[in-house]
Amino acid sequence: MIIAGDPFLVGCAYGYPPGREGEWWHGFRGAETDGDEELATADRVFALAELMVLPSRRRRGIATRLQQRLLERQEADVLTTLIAPTNTPAAAAYAAWGWTRTPRPATTTTTLDAWSRRPTG
Repeated sequence: MIIAGDPFLVGCAYGYPPGREGEWWHGFRGAETDGDEELATADRVFALAELMVLPSRRRRGIATRLQQRLLERQEADVLTTLIAPTNTPAAAAYAAWGWTRTPRPATTTTTLDAWSRRPTG
């Protein structure tokens, strides 16, 4: 977890290695994961679970810095997150940060889109 303050809390980001089993992967089931589940078995995946910034403090680069600082500390081969398809501001931000929406089959029942990217550096 990482937080941003000025001097009070204005945002935070947190995540964890999801492992191979569990609820996290429901967004990826049946998707073209390019071997990400196998990486999860070896703890080589990091899931960005939440990224939040107070509405009054948005559009100031806080979310960008939070996700960069959290993710630069990870030794993962792939970074993942789940985004609601209706959350177009979040999808636009993640796309600008180099994340890619993972294609999923039309038969999936999940209500979230899976996004991923490889770490930089």
